[in-house]
Amino acid sequence: MKIIFEPKKKYLTQIENWLKEEYEEDGEGFYKNFLLIDFTNNDFICYVNNDDDAIAFMSYQRYMKICTIDIASVKKSEKRKGVCKTMLEALSNRLVERGTYVMNLFCSPVSSEKIWKKLGFKFYKEKEKHESFRRGKPVNYLYKTIVKSHLPTRKRNLISFVELWKEFDHVGYTDKTIEPSVVWNLKNQLNPIIFPTEPEWKLRLVENGKEIYNGVIKRNISGFFVYGDFLIFDKI
Repeated sequence: MKIIFEPKKKYLTQIENWLKEEYEEDGEGFYKNFLLIDFTNNDFICYVNNDDDAIAFMSYQRYMKICTIDIASVKKSEKRKGVCKTMLEALSNRLVERGTYVMNLFCSPVSSEKIWKKLGFKFYKEKEKHESFRRGKPVNYLYKTIVKSHLPTRKRNLISFVELWKEFDHVGYTDKTIEPSVVWNLKNQLNPIIFPTEPEWKLRLVENGKEIYNGVIKRNISGFFVYGDFLIFDKI
């Protein structure tokens, strides 16, 4: 067994052949999608067995600290053998080395949801309010944090902290009686804050007792960055 990140013609041809066979057999699979992809060393991974046959592959896109898996397919005869798990672990390690924090995907078909959850992916907790779902996108949108993140706290009377309100009502931002949805203590922060977010939510940043920012989330706020659907804060 070996993991290949180089889209060599030999393995691409093998993958195309079994995808085509499966599609002709039951009309399912990613054969047509596969034909549209121009793979590079930065968006392809495949699993090669001891017979030097490619029996699984993934295509993905990496932007800043987020990786989106577009296609993941395992040859039908090789399913339920841990192939996808092995491939995903190899990809995660590679991505972490390159500074990626989060992987996400849309489950297609929907029946694959159980598989992805077993591999550590989960729904956005805020899926009812999340922008992706308000825009009518499928609810089978999952994500997985692949690095250790800085956890929220229930402590108060903090000196350096971040407060986040998961609210869309801009009028409510000025109501000081509304408690923040999530709070992070920045004292002795060792890991990045990683949290699914909306650009319309309110964020407050205080450092050493001084308010640095208080308002709607923007692309860049004193060390904070919004990557896709995630708020990420690396500052230590």
